[in-house]
Amino acid sequence: EAAKEHDAEVISEMANALEWDHDLADKVKHDESQLHIIQLLTESLSKVHTDDERRIDLLKDALDQMTQQVHQERDTEAKMAQQIKDLEAEVAELKKKQTPVIIHAPVIVDEGSATATAASVSCEASTAKDASAKDANDEILE
Repeated sequence: EAAKEHDAEVISEMANALEWDHDLADKVKHDESQLHIIQLLTESLSKVHTDDERRIDLLKDALDQMTQQVHQERDTEAKMAQQIKDLEAEVAELKKKQTPVIIHAPVIVDEGSATATAASVSCEASTAKDASAKDANDEILE
């Protein structure tokens, strides 16, 4: 949002400098697409009638930089999305390879009588760190 406001300010300044249509800055504030903003700027730039070629060249360079930035951001987003998919696939593969942990409770004391009964109780969990294994162990110990 702050970037949109900054872009709108820059565009407004450019519009003032080149005596463009002042509605352009308002269009930018309400437009979601950066590429559309660039298109509006390009169209406005082509309508400018001035002898100051240097200023126009600087503005064209700024437009090119904005376009490159948009494409870089999209490339970065695509790369990040691919990395997320790769990591999710790796996590799924690791989960398949995990061996269960068996927790033994060899003696259970019956509080109703004074006798102790030997038993072997096991609980499978995906890893020793797994919270369900800890919960199962706590239940067995209780």
